[in-house]
Amino acid sequence: MAEHRFRSNNRENLYSASKTFVSIGVGIAESEGRFQLSDYVLDFFPEYKDIAYSGSEKITIQYLLQMSSGHMSEDVTQYNSKDRAGLFFILEMKEEAGSNFYVE
Repeated sequence: MAEHRFRSNNRENLYSASKTFVSIGVGIAESEGRFQLSDYVLDFFPEYKDIAYSGSEKITIQYLLQMSSGHMSEDVTQYNSKDRAGLFFILEMKEEAGSNFYVE
């Protein structure tokens, strides 16, 4: 039997379990009028507009929730990046945002 203690100052990868909590939080924030599902994600991160992979500007919040951002990378070593937003925007897009659902 293994034991793992979670600490508030450590990042933990919860993999697919995260999707449930994120989608609930997004739903609450949208209902409060903070944003719309059709808003472009890159608009929330203007500091990455100059380095973002071509097509990233078309990724909406809805596409993220539907897992159809156009990214198809499963290189889990990238999750250790301290700048995950920056990493997301520079990743190569294999498909047009919103065109296909992808999960591995």
